[in-house]
Amino acid sequence: MDFEKLFPFVDRIPGAEFGMAFLFYFGIIAFVIIVERLIRLHVFIHIPYRALRYALTKVFMAIVYLALLFWLAQEIPSQYPNILASLAFVSAALIVCLQDVIKGFVGWLTQSQYLGLGQRVTIGTSNEPMTGDVVDVGILYTSLLIARTPELKNVSQVGKIVRIPNSALLAYPLINYNSTSDFLRVEIPINVRDARQYDTAKSIFERVVEEFTNLYFEAARKQIERRARRFFYPPEFNASAVFSEIQTDGVHFTLCFLVPIRRKRVIITEITQAIVERCKEAKIEIVFGEGE
Repeated sequence: MDFEKLFPFVDRIPGAEFGMAFLFYFGIIAFVIIVERLIRLHVFIHIPYRALRYALTKVFMAIVYLALLFWLAQEIPSQYPNILASLAFVSAALIVCLQDVIKGFVGWLTQSQYLGLGQRVTIGTSNEPMTGDVVDVGILYTSLLIARTPELKNVSQVGKIVRIPNSALLAYPLINYNSTSDFLRVEIPINVRDARQYDTAKSIFERVVEEFTNLYFEAARKQIERRARRFFYPPEFNASAVFSEIQTDGVHFTLCFLVPIRRKRVIITEITQAIVERCKEAKIEIVFGEGE
């Protein structure tokens, strides 16, 4: 861009040409960002299909900004050949100032393969875990829709979206509950006071578990076999079962089964209701222990 022809006075002011060039390229970048956001927020938002809308938005953003970076990389060195030495110094300073941004990009580059839209994950330590469903995976941030979990102290956060810097993917443990299957293993502890009712109680528990969870068994098995192929040691997979143990206050049963992650609370409620009703009919006195 020849600013001396457009603005003849620039050669009379020291540094004016560089300043005009900076304003020109800054204006181009700002214009591209504004137009991109307007198109994304006012055009793509009207696409009715969510998956298509999300995919087109991400592709559009990638094309626009990659094209902008490519143009700047071609334009600036050709107009200002001596700027490369300055850029090297500026780049070194930027690396120091933008460490978190670089870590976020590296976190996205290395960990995004373990994050899929709609998958439930926990990020953070055992003292400060953040559990939710992945709703967006960006270059610098990952967005989670907070899920209701026993360790969540502030229930008002459920259903809210939190943006987690991708640098946290490098610094903290990441648990992906959908990595091997879309099913979660659940255990319900139940105490039966009278050991003489052992056979009847165990039969009721097995029938209830089979009735409510066996339909998920085959789907879970296929998913685990398919998704665990890349692992050296496949995860343990067991069918639904009822285990028992003698204790001082009676017989302790543990109901173990698989449920879809997003239907966990509903199915546990259904199983609990069925067990309570059938144990009442059989006159079995039960005491529920602390659940998961």
